[in-house]
Amino acid sequence: MNFSELKTAIANHLHRTDLTSVIPDFVKYAETIIQNDPSAQLPGIRPRANNIRATQSISSQYEDVPTNTMYVRDLQLNTNPVQALTYLSPQDLSRKYPDTSTGKPTHYTIHGDEFEFAPIPDGTYTLEISYHQKFDTLTADSDTNWLLTNHPLVYVYGACIAGASYIESNPQKFMALYTQLAQGINEAEMFNLYGAEVTTKPRTATP
Repeated sequence: MNFSELKTAIANHLHRTDLTSVIPDFVKYAETIIQNDPSAQLPGIRPRANNIRATQSISSQYEDVPTNTMYVRDLQLNTNPVQALTYLSPQDLSRKYPDTSTGKPTHYTIHGDEFEFAPIPDGTYTLEISYHQKFDTLTADSDTNWLLTNHPLVYVYGACIAGASYIESNPQKFMALYTQLAQGINEAEMFNLYGAEVTTKPRTATP
Protein backbone atom coordinates (compact mmCIF):
# COMPACT_ATOMS: atom_id res chain seq x y z
CA MET A 1 0.00 0.00 0.00
CA ASN A 2 1.18 3.56 -0.70
CA PHE A 3 -0.03 6.90 0.65
CA SER A 4 -2.62 7.34 -2.10
CA GLU A 5 -4.11 3.89 -1.46
CA LEU A 6 -4.02 4.53 2.28
CA LYS A 7 -6.12 7.69 1.92
CA THR A 8 -8.69 5.75 -0.10
CA ALA A 9 -8.81 2.99 2.53
CA ILE A 10 -9.35 5.52 5.32
CA ALA A 11 -12.26 7.12 3.46
CA ASN A 12 -13.78 3.68 2.89
CA HIS A 13 -13.53 2.72 6.57
CA LEU A 14 -15.12 6.01 7.60
CA HIS A 15 -17.83 5.59 4.93
CA ARG A 16 -17.25 9.17 3.74
CA THR A 17 -16.31 10.67 0.39
CA ASP A 18 -16.05 14.30 1.51
CA LEU A 19 -12.90 14.17 3.66
CA THR A 20 -10.20 14.33 0.98
CA SER A 21 -8.70 17.58 2.25
CA VAL A 22 -8.42 16.47 5.89
CA ILE A 23 -7.46 12.79 5.58
CA PRO A 24 -3.72 13.69 5.40
CA ASP A 25 -4.17 15.26 8.87
CA PHE A 26 -5.65 11.96 10.10
CA VAL A 27 -2.56 10.18 8.77
CA LYS A 28 -0.29 12.60 10.64
CA TYR A 29 -2.21 11.73 13.80
CA ALA A 30 -1.62 8.03 13.10
CA GLU A 31 2.08 8.69 12.61
CA THR A 32 2.16 10.47 15.96
CA ILE A 33 0.61 7.63 17.95
CA ILE A 34 2.74 5.07 16.10
CA GLN A 35 5.75 6.78 17.71
CA ASN A 36 4.22 6.46 21.22
CA ASP A 37 5.83 4.37 23.92
CA PRO A 38 4.71 0.74 23.42
CA SER A 39 3.23 0.75 26.93
CA ALA A 40 1.01 3.79 26.24
CA GLN A 41 -2.77 3.52 26.10
CA LEU A 42 -2.45 3.80 22.32
CA PRO A 43 0.81 1.85 21.98
CA GLY A 44 3.60 2.80 19.65
CA ILE A 45 5.31 0.23 17.45
CA ARG A 46 8.97 -0.79 17.66
CA PRO A 47 9.94 -3.15 14.81
CA ARG A 48 13.39 -4.70 14.55
CA ALA A 49 13.65 -3.23 11.06
CA ASN A 50 13.96 0.23 12.62
CA ASN A 51 16.90 -0.71 14.84
CA ILE A 52 19.84 0.86 13.02
CA ARG A 53 23.59 0.58 13.49
CA ALA A 54 25.67 3.22 11.71
CA THR A 55 29.09 4.85 11.90
CA GLN A 56 30.24 8.43 11.54
CA SER A 57 33.46 10.34 12.11
CA ILE A 58 33.63 12.70 15.07
CA SER A 59 36.31 15.27 15.82
CA SER A 60 34.60 18.00 17.85
CA GLN A 61 32.68 18.49 21.07
CA TYR A 62 29.31 18.64 19.30
CA GLU A 63 28.21 16.35 16.45
CA ASP A 64 24.86 15.76 14.76
CA VAL A 65 22.56 12.95 15.86
CA PRO A 66 21.51 10.84 12.84
CA THR A 67 18.45 12.19 11.04
CA ASN A 68 15.09 10.70 12.09
CA THR A 69 16.42 9.23 15.33
CA MET A 70 13.74 8.26 17.86
CA TYR A 71 16.13 7.24 20.63
CA VAL A 72 19.76 6.21 20.98
CA ARG A 73 20.46 2.70 22.24
CA ASP A 74 24.23 2.91 22.73
CA LEU A 75 27.40 4.53 21.42
CA GLN A 76 30.95 3.27 21.09
CA LEU A 77 34.24 4.40 19.61
CA ASN A 78 35.66 1.85 17.19
CA THR A 79 39.16 2.05 18.60
CA ASN A 80 41.47 -0.72 19.76
CA PRO A 81 40.17 -1.64 22.24
CA VAL A 82 36.61 -0.53 21.60
CA GLN A 83 35.52 2.29 23.93
CA ALA A 84 31.88 2.17 25.08
CA LEU A 85 30.54 5.66 25.80
CA THR A 86 28.49 6.24 28.95
CA TYR A 87 25.46 8.52 28.86
CA LEU A 88 25.20 11.38 31.36
CA SER A 89 22.50 14.00 31.64
CA PRO A 90 23.56 17.46 30.37
CA GLN A 91 23.84 18.68 33.97
CA ASP A 92 25.94 15.72 35.10
CA LEU A 93 28.20 16.00 32.07
CA SER A 94 28.85 19.68 32.84
CA ARG A 95 29.63 18.86 36.46
CA LYS A 96 31.96 15.98 35.58
CA TYR A 97 33.74 17.93 32.84
CA PRO A 98 33.63 21.62 33.84
CA ASP A 99 36.58 22.61 31.63
CA THR A 100 37.52 22.15 27.98
CA SER A 101 39.98 19.30 28.46
CA THR A 102 40.58 17.08 25.45
CA GLY A 103 41.19 13.37 25.12
CA LYS A 104 39.52 10.17 24.05
CA PRO A 105 35.78 10.62 24.76
CA THR A 106 34.29 8.40 27.44
CA HIS A 107 30.90 10.09 28.03
CA TYR A 108 28.19 11.77 26.01
CA THR A 109 24.89 13.56 26.34
CA ILE A 110 22.26 14.75 23.88
CA HIS A 111 21.04 18.30 23.28
CA GLY A 112 18.15 18.22 20.83
CA ASP A 113 19.69 16.99 17.57
CA GLU A 114 23.31 17.10 18.76
CA PHE A 115 25.62 14.81 20.72
CA GLU A 116 28.05 16.37 23.16
CA PHE A 117 31.19 14.37 23.93
CA ALA A 118 33.54 14.57 26.89
CA PRO A 119 36.42 14.83 27.07
CA ILE A 120 36.39 16.85 23.85
CA PRO A 121 37.85 14.62 21.10
CA ASP A 122 41.59 15.14 20.68
CA GLY A 123 41.48 13.76 17.14
CA THR A 124 39.16 12.07 14.68
CA TYR A 125 37.36 8.95 15.91
CA THR A 126 34.91 6.54 14.31
CA LEU A 127 31.69 6.57 16.30
CA GLU A 128 29.36 3.57 16.06
CA ILE A 129 25.75 4.41 16.91
CA SER A 130 22.97 1.97 17.70
CA TYR A 131 19.61 3.72 17.56
CA HIS A 132 15.94 3.28 16.80
CA GLN A 133 14.80 5.16 13.73
CA LYS A 134 11.41 6.79 13.25
CA PHE A 135 9.22 5.63 10.40
CA ASP A 136 9.51 7.70 7.23
CA THR A 137 6.57 10.08 7.08
CA LEU A 138 4.17 9.93 4.15
CA THR A 139 3.97 12.99 1.92
CA ALA A 140 3.76 12.08 -1.77
CA ASP A 141 1.04 9.74 -3.06
CA SER A 142 3.66 7.12 -3.98
CA ASP A 143 5.31 7.15 -0.52
CA THR A 144 5.37 4.05 1.65
CA ASN A 145 7.41 2.68 4.56
CA TRP A 146 8.00 -0.59 6.41
CA LEU A 147 4.85 -0.37 8.50
CA LEU A 148 2.52 0.61 5.66
CA THR A 149 3.95 -2.19 3.51
CA ASN A 150 3.74 -4.90 6.16
CA HIS A 151 0.84 -3.79 8.40
CA PRO A 152 -1.30 -1.26 6.50
CA LEU A 153 -4.34 -1.61 8.77
CA VAL A 154 -2.38 -0.12 11.67
CA TYR A 155 -2.17 3.10 9.65
CA VAL A 156 -5.81 2.82 8.61
CA TYR A 157 -7.15 2.29 12.14
CA GLY A 158 -4.80 4.89 13.65
CA ALA A 159 -5.96 7.51 11.14
CA CYS A 160 -9.60 6.54 11.63
CA ILE A 161 -9.33 7.34 15.35
CA ALA A 162 -8.79 10.97 14.39
CA GLY A 163 -11.28 10.70 11.53
CA ALA A 164 -14.07 9.41 13.76
CA SER A 165 -13.51 12.26 16.19
CA TYR A 166 -13.53 14.74 13.31
CA ILE A 167 -16.94 13.57 12.06
CA GLU A 168 -18.19 13.43 15.65
CA SER A 169 -18.49 9.66 15.67
CA ASN A 170 -17.30 7.27 18.41
CA PRO A 171 -13.59 6.45 17.87
CA GLN A 172 -13.58 3.61 20.43
CA LYS A 173 -13.95 0.88 17.78
CA PHE A 174 -10.91 2.11 15.88
CA MET A 175 -8.94 2.61 19.10
CA ALA A 176 -9.58 -1.02 20.05
CA LEU A 177 -8.63 -2.28 16.58
CA TYR A 178 -5.48 -0.17 16.47
CA THR A 179 -4.41 -1.26 19.96
CA GLN A 180 -4.95 -4.93 19.21
CA LEU A 181 -2.87 -4.77 16.04
CA ALA A 182 -0.08 -2.66 17.57
CA GLN A 183 0.28 -4.97 20.56
CA GLY A 184 0.32 -8.01 18.28
CA ILE A 185 3.05 -6.50 16.10
CA ASN A 186 5.18 -5.62 19.12
CA GLU A 187 4.78 -9.10 20.59
CA ALA A 188 5.70 -10.74 17.29
CA GLU A 189 8.75 -8.51 16.92
CA MET A 190 9.90 -9.35 20.46
CA PHE A 191 9.35 -13.06 19.82
CA ASN A 192 11.40 -12.90 16.61
CA LEU A 193 14.14 -10.98 18.40
CA TYR A 194 14.44 -13.03 21.59
CA GLY A 195 12.59 -16.29 20.85
CA ALA A 196 10.02 -17.96 23.06
CA GLU A 197 10.64 -17.72 26.77
CA VAL A 198 8.13 -20.14 28.20
CA THR A 199 8.10 -21.09 31.86
CA THR A 200 6.09 -24.17 32.67
CA LYS A 201 4.90 -24.32 36.24
CA PRO A 202 3.73 -27.61 37.75
CA ARG A 203 0.01 -27.79 38.31
CA THR A 204 -1.18 -28.92 41.72
CA ALA A 205 -4.65 -29.96 42.62
CA THR A 206 -6.60 -27.80 45.03
CA PRO A 207 -7.45 -29.82 48.13
